[in-house]
This record gives sequence, structure tokens and C-alpha cells, in this order.
Amino acid sequence: MFKKQFKPLLFDFGVQATHRNAIHSLFCPSFDAVFLDSNKKVVQVLSRIKPWKPWIAPKKPAQYLIEAPAGDAERLKIMEGDEIEWVQ
Repeated sequence: MFKKQFKPLLFDFGVQATHRNAIHSLFCPSFDAVFLDSNKKVVQVLSRIKPWKPWIAPKKPAQYLIEAPAGDAERLKIMEGDEIEWVQ
């Protein structure tokens, strides 16, 4: 996360929650955050989160988070309600 350019990162919090699964942008470049529920359905998209924002909690319970370079969510047209699949 300390690099100016980075690849998307996937986080599995292990359980659906809101405040328990909050993130921060301390020491990070600007990025997009896509929160997903346990069914991999997008519950919130936050674009271009600025550095040094202390706590960012999803507005609805989320189990997964995709952190991507700033602007990727808009470029890929990711919206609430979308389902995202990945291979483990």
C-alpha cells in the first residue's frame, strides 16, 4: 500500500459486520474501496478515498473488501448490487 501504483487487494474479514470491519487510509495513496457481503454482492463503493482518513466503515454489513487504485471502480462501472466473483 505504500506504493503509488498497486494492484487490487482482496480482504476477507471472516464475518459480516459494519464497524468491526472498518478500514483506514493512513499511510496510503488515494484508492477505491468496494465492500461486499458474504454472497459477494457489492454493498458500498467508495471512490478516491483520500490519504489520512482515520476510520471508514461500510454502511451495510460487509465481509469482503476490494481495495483498488483510485478510479478503478468508476472505470469498471462497479455499483451497489453488482455481484463479483473470484477464484480462490
